[in-house]
Amino acid sequence: MNMNQICSENFFQEQIAKYNFAKSYCYGKTLEFSSNQFFAYHGAKILLENKCTTIIRYYLGNKKLFKRIIGDKSNIQLFKMEEDIDGLEKISFDSIISFETKPFGKKFKSTMQKYYEFLKDDGIVLISVLNKDVLS
Repeated sequence: MNMNQICSENFFQEQIAKYNFAKSYCYGKTLEFSSNQFFAYHGAKILLENKCTTIIRYYLGNKKLFKRIIGDKSNIQLFKMEEDIDGLEKISFDSIISFETKPFGKKFKSTMQKYYEFLKDDGIVLISVLNKDVLS
């Protein structure tokens, strides 16, 4: 798959649909695991339209954390966080999302355990997995 295929209009419409779906379920402090930065601002803006108050996005590629909070409905503030993923407070997130996740294979159990280390008891996890056509 080349960059033109990835950045097609359908790609952006699919991202909008995913975040609109997620905003119906996500709330409060939300941790997002992401393998790309294509939709970082717009995804946070959509999530913050509803019940989310803070989005912390962890980029799997470069292992960086970014925090997005809403100042008001038109002002999303971005902060690069100094800590890494292990520095985040455990059991502190209301929602965890991971879109476009590559299939976990044998790492499924350990990945889910990592998610649940951060999730509050009454929290929610939303995951979407790439399909076989995209991976080939």
